[in-house]
Amino acid sequence: MTFFSKPRRAVFILALSACVVFTGCHRKISKEEKALRRDVQHALSQHSYREAEILARHLLLLMPNDNSAWDRLVQAQCGQANYKGAKQTFIKWRATIPNPSSKLDEYIGDVALAENNAAGALQAWHRLLGTNPRNLRVLIKVANAEEKQHHWLEAETAWTATLAVKVTGKVLAQRALCRRHRHRWPEALADLRRAKQLAPDDPDVIECAKLFEHLDKFLPEIRDLDAQLAIPPTTILC
Repeated sequence: MTFFSKPRRAVFILALSACVVFTGCHRKISKEEKALRRDVQHALSQHSYREAEILARHLLLLMPNDNSAWDRLVQAQCGQANYKGAKQTFIKWRATIPNPSSKLDEYIGDVALAENNAAGALQAWHRLLGTNPRNLRVLIKVANAEEKQHHWLEAETAWTATLAVKVTGKVLAQRALCRRHRHRWPEALADLRRAKQLAPDDPDVIECAKLFEHLDKFLPEIRDLDAQLAIPPTTILC
């Protein structure tokens, strides 16, 4: 016996599916879950990382599909320098949630850098920036990592991308230093002047200014020297 015509049956199925999705996405958080979230965050803020890990694991038992619960577990593990455990959590996080939070790639990069794997860190962070190119925190991490490897062109590029999101004296000073290493003297001095205008009391800006002290006076000589060094040596025939 047919209770619905085909069109009405289709409408009924769609309505039922919508109800299931709605209730699944908007499941009411229990008092226990709220209390656990609060306690985990408090433990993290107090640097009680072992306690935070225990609480985060308990929270995950109740909320395995909650990105923030995985996030807190990784924070707790990294706080204990338990990078092996954090990497195991990354695998479980991705296996549990098909489309995890972008914080997963950020943490993968953080752990790689902590283990002196700068290439792995940059790969993870660039993967995140591929979907969120204006992530200021990650742009700064990329720029600092490139600087530590003395990749001045890549660091300058990263600082420029950072400035496209937010202009600060500190970032301008960092880009000035990269440009100094690349002998881009006029651009470096321009960055420094702007940095001093925006944040004259910033310690990083002050330290940067010391490195550029008296540079204006000797800039013509420096340019001449750069030009001479750029000329390839003549071949001496015997």
